[in-house]
Amino acid sequence: MSEGAVALREQSPQLLNEELERKKSEARTLELQVTRKEAELRRAKEEQELLNELRTVNDMILSKKKAGSGSEGRVASGIKISPESLAELRALEDELKIETKKTEDLQTTSNVISHQLEEVERGLEKQSTQLAIVKRSTAWEKDTRAYKVSSALASEFYEKRRTLEALHEEQRTVKEHTDRLTKEIEELSHHLDKQATVDERIAEAEEQLRKQEEEYQDMFEKVKSFERLRKKKERLLDQPRDDDKYKVVRRIEGDKKVLHNNLTSLRETNVSNSKSIVSLEVRLRQLETRLEAVNLFLKQVFAEVEDDEPIEGVPEGATEVPLTQFEELIRELEVSRDTVLQRDNQLNSHDAKVEQLEQKIDILQNAIRLVRCLPSFKLVRKTGNSRHYCHTWTE
Repeated sequence: MSEGAVALREQSPQLLNEELERKKSEARTLELQVTRKEAELRRAKEEQELLNELRTVNDMILSKKKAGSGSEGRVASGIKISPESLAELRALEDELKIETKKTEDLQTTSNVISHQLEEVERGLEKQSTQLAIVKRSTAWEKDTRAYKVSSALASEFYEKRRTLEALHEEQRTVKEHTDRLTKEIEELSHHLDKQATVDERIAEAEEQLRKQEEEYQDMFEKVKSFERLRKKKERLLDQPRDDDKYKVVRRIEGDKKVLHNNLTSLRETNVSNSKSIVSLEVRLRQLETRLEAVNLFLKQVFAEVEDDEPIEGVPEGATEVPLTQFEELIRELEVSRDTVLQRDNQLNSHDAKVEQLEQKIDILQNAIRLVRCLPSFKLVRKTGNSRHYCHTWTE
């Protein structure tokens, strides 16, 4: 029996140490897997938070869209989402719910694994303690030749050996449990790998959300500009109307001065044209006088010419003149007649402009009288999105 005890002292501690180191390495491996799973769980939580934010933004956009479609005459402040984008957002929301449930399951599994690892660590510590007790009681770490093994130590050794066998059985149970947990971790890893395909959809949804946010910002800037214009218009309408009336009167008076100046210039042009017509008429009379003088001279000069053959169809009392002189007189008469017609047309056009200016002056004078008779504008506010303004007239 002592030889068997010596053999156990030489072999069992080494096997126990190897088994203990193996279990420790397995425990470290499990810790690393748990750490990796915790990192994956954190990433899943971050994705869940991001999807929650996307869902919140989607709900806000939908609520704003409903509020904008319900109010008539109000500027729309929401974002118009296409049916395809809305369907995609709803699909992402459903996937978010599924991933949230899966994340909760992963969290529960992680908690179970952490609890089991704690139990394994406690079992390893217990085994280490029992191994140290066995070493101290059997004196494995001492020189076996320095003392003799007593019967009491041998019985204690057998008891410790049974304890070690029980611990080995417990270690096998823990190993089987560890293998089962490893398989579950692998299944969870495979599930998380499948979940990675959702990242691309999330990126596309983020890009679409970014574009929609840019459109929303543009619409918001337009709404703010419209609001500024509306407030400016209200301020202008709330101001007194005296300045506006005086501005209108001054503008009308300025227009009146401009029209008077135009009328004066047209009258001066009319006078100059009249003078030109008079001078042209004098010139025409002079030409007619010259023509009569030439006709008289020709009658006197060619009265006694009888050698030429008489011209048929000539009326009685007609006077013969040279052809060149007659053609020159005809051309001068035509030029004078054209000039007189042009002057008449210019005078007619100037008369028409003068009449238009006089009508405009009458209209402006009536407008000045009406503006001066205006008392004050009364601002009447009514319910609704628009404002109506009315004023009273007094004679």
